[in-house]
Amino acid sequence: MEDNQNCPYDTTFNTVDVVPISIGIASTQDASCSYSDDGAITITVNGGTGNYTSIQWFGGSVIGSGINTGVTGLTNNSLFADSAYYVVVTDDNNCTQELPMPVLASPGDIQISGTTNDILCNGDGNGSISITTSGGNGSLNAAWTTLVPGSGIIPVDEDQTGLSGGTYKVVITDDNGCQDSATYVINEPSAIFSDGTVSNVSCSGLTDGNITLNLSGGTGTLNTTWNGPPGFIDPNTDNLIGIDSGTYQLNITDDNGCNYDTTFLLITPSPIYANGTPTDVSCYGFADGGIDLTTSNGNFPYQWAWTSSNGFTSTNEDVNPLDTGNYFVTISDNLGCTKDTSFTINQADSIDINGTSTNILCNGDINGVINVVVSGGNAPLNWTWSSQIQIFQIPAIMLQIYLV
Repeated sequence: MEDNQNCPYDTTFNTVDVVPISIGIASTQDASCSYSDDGAITITVNGGTGNYTSIQWFGGSVIGSGINTGVTGLTNNSLFADSAYYVVVTDDNNCTQELPMPVLASPGDIQISGTTNDILCNGDGNGSISITTSGGNGSLNAAWTTLVPGSGIIPVDEDQTGLSGGTYKVVITDDNGCQDSATYVINEPSAIFSDGTVSNVSCSGLTDGNITLNLSGGTGTLNTTWNGPPGFIDPNTDNLIGIDSGTYQLNITDDNGCNYDTTFLLITPSPIYANGTPTDVSCYGFADGGIDLTTSNGNFPYQWAWTSSNGFTSTNEDVNPLDTGNYFVTISDNLGCTKDTSFTINQADSIDINGTSTNILCNGDINGVINVVVSGGNAPLNWTWSSQIQIFQIPAIMLQIYLV
């Protein structure tokens, strides 16, 4: 070496060889499950200068761009299988050494595959699930639970039968405690149902009843079959219009062959009953007849409309006084049902008297005779004789004028 005046200067330097940091793999332990972080790697570190100021573990396959796991030291026992890690060691001289770690393995993933058989008819309880399992470590054990309303599972059986509609979950566990799960849905159609609106027959003798259906549930198209009282013919329609009273049986079938049976009853109001007692005119030419009418059944209140060929009208139940003739009444109830009936008021014929007489032959005799023939009136007839002098019963007749 020379200074700025070109004077020479000599010195001596001693160099020390530094042993580089060396990282080795002491042991590895695979993860117990494919998803667990219980894999472990232990390293050995040699060389370098002084103490090792840090031993850091990083996740990633590219050295220098990994994510610090926060683990330091020679052992990391929280490693995932099938994942890349590397270690960075630093000594007192701030020298560093990196080493990629071996990728840990694990038992194969537990595999679950399954098939389901849905329920055809509501309430049958014949759904089923069949599963096939593989992978994992050692034996595989099933544990079933119900996620939403359902029934019929046997928790420890791998395959399930006799299930109702619902969602079911199975958890498969191997000998390492590793688990996988699968969820299966058993579909169950809603129950076939018919909400029927019944309109009863309005009046006795009519056929104006109706049954209107509101069908729901089942699978696909709902087909109806009707049976009814004698004489009824199934119209092959859902709704029945203009039918008589009686019991009607309905069968509903869906596309799966599921059935639903129900019954509807149509009733007819009891017919209006009218019982009348006519009172005839007491004497020929009088107008003192009457009709005492009793109305029952049907639907109270009632209305009466009386007519007759003689011009008589009335809205009373009982009618009087009446002349002879035929009387007609129409009775209406609260539902508009009617009952027609008629009565006759009679009168006796007029009393007719036809008589012959035999005169007295000799003055002073009492051998006159009167023969009378009477017809009409109301039997029995009573006779009362009178003369211009007195009233008496006539065993023999004197000359007089007699009235009977």
